[in-house]
Amino acid sequence: MCATDITVTFAASGQHRTVLDTLTVCAGAGEAVRLQGPSGSGKTTLLNVIAGLIQPDDGVVRLQGTSLHELDEAARAELRRRDVGLIYQQPHLIGHLTAAENVAVAADRRGSALQERIAALLDRLGLRAVSEHRAAMLSGGEQQRVATARALIRDPSIILADEPTSNVDAKTADLMIELLQEHVGGGASLLFAAHHGPVPQAHRDVEVGK
Repeated sequence: MCATDITVTFAASGQHRTVLDTLTVCAGAGEAVRLQGPSGSGKTTLLNVIAGLIQPDDGVVRLQGTSLHELDEAARAELRRRDVGLIYQQPHLIGHLTAAENVAVAADRRGSALQERIAALLDRLGLRAVSEHRAAMLSGGEQQRVATARALIRDPSIILADEPTSNVDAKTADLMIELLQEHVGGGASLLFAAHHGPVPQAHRDVEVGK
């Protein structure tokens, strides 16, 4: 995964603000890269650009050897669904579905093998007791763990995480970090934004907004 010379400018009230200015960041297989910078520096924007959710004004994003700018919206969505695990600051769960059902939404298979995989992931994250509870009834920390399981259910080759442990307690953070680092050890690329609290171990830090 590599984002090269990324520039993003937003317009508001007749003013233009450059959020990202020719920024380059890459993460190879089995590598974790931490994005650092104060609030508003563009970390979330960069993650959304790499995920193909925001089109940069300039620069190139390559995922799995494919340039996102060469793909239409449907093809970008398919690449994201197939290869990218997204963990947002907010869980964005479907409230009327159970924890297990929310994880299953992101899966590419069905049947007993999927149910076993979901159960194993939720168990690793300390959620066995609430796996059949509706998401709307879960605490914020439980919802964030469900969102982490959802992002990892397909064993993505690229994981993009925006402050993944900022809204959970230290014990929960440790569970999430352990899983993320296992995926990196298995060859996934992890790019995450964080500026406080427990975070995964990074091979490199990249400063955003300097």
